[in-house]
Amino acid sequence: MLGGKQRLSVTLLDSGAELLSHEPPACRAAVHAALRERGVAVEHGCAVRAVRADAVELAEGDPRREVPATHVLWATGAEAQSLAAVLARRGVATSERGWVRVSPTLQSVSHEDLFAAGDCAQIDGLPGGAASPPKAGVYAVRAGPVLVRNLTLTLTLTLALTLTLTRCARGPCSCAT
Repeated sequence: MLGGKQRLSVTLLDSGAELLSHEPPACRAAVHAALRERGVAVEHGCAVRAVRADAVELAEGDPRREVPATHVLWATGAEAQSLAAVLARRGVATSERGWVRVSPTLQSVSHEDLFAAGDCAQIDGLPGGAASPPKAGVYAVRAGPVLVRNLTLTLTLTLALTLTLTRCARGPCSCAT
């Protein structure tokens, strides 16, 4: 009951064929059970054309045409950045969903001088075969210190190597022996 007077009706419009299709089956089942227990109707294969004050209009050709609504909450899933597609065309390894593939050090698995973190990256090779973290802000924030540490270390080592090679190029040194 909403305010003791009206029954609240909730319809979830999903563009895909299945909710949370990229999540583990146990997670999907738990979400389906929770929605069912709460009486939430789920409609799949919906493409929203417009949101009006009284309804959500669905895309042309959808036999449902519109879903009556008094309140609309719009939530979208994570999507790969358009830059990742450009990088992929230039040989950077990306996942099937378009995320830049990185190692646990956040270095690209195909280009060690390229780093990626957060919502644009998929981490491969985590201990115990763990899956890459979900695309959620908290994980992107947690990746920040790791990214800063690894970038700093890489730049420090690169600078040290450059200085050593520069000294060796100027005259006799012990780096070649």
